[in-house]
Amino acid sequence: MSRKLPGVNSQPRTGEPKAPPTARSGASVDMLAPDPLINLLIDGRYRVISRMARGGMASVYVARDERLDRLVALKVMHPHLAESEQFTARFRQEARAAARISSPAVVPVYDQGAFHGQGYLVMELISGANLRVFISSDEPLDLGLALDFTEQILNGLDAAHRVGVVHRDLKPENVLVDQDKQVKIADFGLARAASEITLSSTGSIMGTVAYLAPEVALRGSTDGRTDIYAAGIILYEMLTGTVPGGNLANPVQVAMARVNEDIPSPSNITPWLPATVDDLITSFCARDARKRPASASEAAKRVAQVRANLSDQVLAQELPTPQAPIIQSPSGQSTRPLGHHAKTTLLPVEPRVVQTSGSVAPPEAKRHGPSAHRTTIIVTVFMLIVALALGVWWWWQQYGPGSYFEIPELAGLSVEEAQTTLDSIGISSTIKYENSDDVPEGEIIRTRPAATELIHRREDLTLFASLGVLYLTVPDLADLTQDEAVTLLQAEGLQVGEVVAQWDSTVNAGYVISSDPPFGEKTPHYTDVNITVSKGPEPIDVPNVLGMDGDEAVELVEGAGLQAEVTQVYSTEYPEGSVAAVDPAEGTTLTRGSSVMISISMGPEMIRVPGVYGKSREEAIQVLEDAGFTVEVDQLAGFFDSVGAQSPRAGSEAPRGSTVRITVV
Repeated sequence: MSRKLPGVNSQPRTGEPKAPPTARSGASVDMLAPDPLINLLIDGRYRVISRMARGGMASVYVARDERLDRLVALKVMHPHLAESEQFTARFRQEARAAARISSPAVVPVYDQGAFHGQGYLVMELISGANLRVFISSDEPLDLGLALDFTEQILNGLDAAHRVGVVHRDLKPENVLVDQDKQVKIADFGLARAASEITLSSTGSIMGTVAYLAPEVALRGSTDGRTDIYAAGIILYEMLTGTVPGGNLANPVQVAMARVNEDIPSPSNITPWLPATVDDLITSFCARDARKRPASASEAAKRVAQVRANLSDQVLAQELPTPQAPIIQSPSGQSTRPLGHHAKTTLLPVEPRVVQTSGSVAPPEAKRHGPSAHRTTIIVTVFMLIVALALGVWWWWQQYGPGSYFEIPELAGLSVEEAQTTLDSIGISSTIKYENSDDVPEGEIIRTRPAATELIHRREDLTLFASLGVLYLTVPDLADLTQDEAVTLLQAEGLQVGEVVAQWDSTVNAGYVISSDPPFGEKTPHYTDVNITVSKGPEPIDVPNVLGMDGDEAVELVEGAGLQAEVTQVYSTEYPEGSVAAVDPAEGTTLTRGSSVMISISMGPEMIRVPGVYGKSREEAIQVLEDAGFTVEVDQLAGFFDSVGAQSPRAGSEAPRGSTVRITVV
């Protein structure tokens, strides 16, 4: 629980980036030595990076799946459990069952196997913290969020129950909450595997007593309604800050209270809670399992209905912060209420009574004299002094100055080195991962609280470890406008660099042609992505090439970005080899690649001059004009009205359109 301690400055809460799941690790003797699994390649596929947490059944590590190049959570069972063939077989069976669960509210199981006889699970690496860490933080928890968490939990349970898997050990420590407030339930089926081997060997039932249904304590029997009961207790804890019976001194008392007493209304502790919420808790935590919702799906619907009928003002009301007051047991020993940092507990199954015949004589009473009385006083005083010294020592270590540690400087250390350092001085830790541009992958960026500050032995230190530079993939910007491309890049977390516009005949104006880096390339998040946008086809004016040499004209037209198509024509106006005509005409605006027809002069066309000697004036003119000539008439006397001479002479060749002179007599 993150609390501001007297004389100690606590770090403010800030928004956390997406990261792998938060795990708790407490200092213990066996964690002081370097972990032999670190950097080990398991089954030729999973490279162990760092240890996240250590529990009663397993240790959890961050590992990299080298086949698929992704980070995963690797849970490795402790070696002593691997010694039991029964547990190993049950573990494999339950792991396969858990892998069949498909729900957004359940941590997916990717793989399972055995390594040197130790069973392991491969799961998705979840960004966030477990529900215990979440509800115990300074961040306020309101009624609406508590109901939302509960509904998500029940939806995840429903998915598990549909494939025949019961959790059996549901508690806040097994419920992860990611950065988007989405719930992920972990460790399905593992409690069953552990309980069966434990029951066969010790005659005990495994479970976290604060969340244990009455039928489990009485008979050891479980079904889907057992998980619904636990979900109700979790909701009760979120609504009140404690669990029912949290003031009882030991697990057996809590278990018996579950069997013999109804769960009190949460409004006894949080008075403003509506009656519908009280009724919801009562139905989930009914002692008779038959009175609970028949399925997790039905329970989720009830939660949704209650939430829908409450006002936004009520849903936004903040709930009490979980507290863990010191409780004095009948023996005088100080304890913490059950349900805070809950651990899976063994409850004894009803023992067999062995009767013997005969009787046992009581020991003979000893005679007491003054010496014995004096000895008794001395021993009593001595024990009082010892008890006082132990009490002072206990207070010093648990609540006094001795319960605070100065946080060492951990920035720049590897996760394993930081955890080893913290374990050696008795500080438990929570790991959160985030990307960093400056700190290499696997090293500590910072801590919360910060280095040199004080931290209580019961408070978790948050380690922020680096995932390295965040690489992002450049999205496909094809068929997007400039504005759409900029919006998409920003949504992907990329920075927009230079925007260049250029002519392009294949891409419509205003649409993206290309990007730099190109589509699909992975690049650091801080890299500028430059984009090229089309201005459409380039406009080009037809140049003036009339009268130019034909080859020069073609070179000029094609150099302007147009396609020259050449033809030849007869021309009396333009000399042979020069441009006689252009189509389209000069100055016409075209687009790049458009065709321009260039007509090259072959000079004038030569045709045969027809003979018109002796023909009448009108007949001669008609013949010559039909042949393509113009006619000029020299009129002499005109008595005969016939052609007496012509120039050029008949049968010779002359340019089409030239003049033939005739003399009419």
